[in-house]
Amino acid sequence: MALVPYEETTEFGLQKFHKPLATFSFANHTIQIRQDWRHLGVAAVVWDAAIVLSTYLEMGAVELRGRSAVELGAGTGLVGIVAALLALKSSMKPLLVHCLLFFSACRIRYERDNNFLAMLERQFTVRKVHYDPEKDVHIYEAQKRNQKEDL
Repeated sequence: MALVPYEETTEFGLQKFHKPLATFSFANHTIQIRQDWRHLGVAAVVWDAAIVLSTYLEMGAVELRGRSAVELGAGTGLVGIVAALLALKSSMKPLLVHCLLFFSACRIRYERDNNFLAMLERQFTVRKVHYDPEKDVHIYEAQKRNQKEDL
């Protein structure tokens, strides 16, 4: 369980989530995302993990041109927007376990976060590819294992 203060006057450094407009610069574009914390809660704000993953993609660590992607985010879609601007065909499709390669950006705060990584490792080869110490966000690359490797 996480304590999430919803009041604008909070002293926990979450004031940025109460701003109605978040502005970012990625892929030579200015991106403005409307945020609505008060009415929609945690799904309507841009989280640090999205910013770190967007920065990682912009660094060119992953070849994006001509590829299709699935963004399975729990936020405003910043990563999908950045990926599209970096010449990635982005689409929303179900069935994560059928993807060949994906990235996860997260903070490791709870035992369930480690449990999720352990679950991934059952069907994917998982490796940490980036860490942002300022935001305490890890980026993991998960690649689907070859069926022969599973035997």
